[in-house]
Amino acid sequence: MFLFDNNFIIDVITDRYGVSDKYVDIFAYCLKYKKVCMSSSQLHNLRFVFQKHFKSTFARLLGV
Repeated sequence: MFLFDNNFIIDVITDRYGVSDKYVDIFAYCLKYKKVCMSSSQLHNLRFVFQKHFKSTFARLLGV
């Protein structure tokens, strides 16, 4: 089991340093085989990033 750090998740989602393509395979593998977890205390930070970078997607996912 892997613990994904908030910064890692944000890097993948936003391609913050242009290295997202290097992490996507790891990210997808871990999600597919349920080998990943994250701290629930990080969820509010991820919500903020999603709202900031993906407003339309975030709204659609929440049904607003």
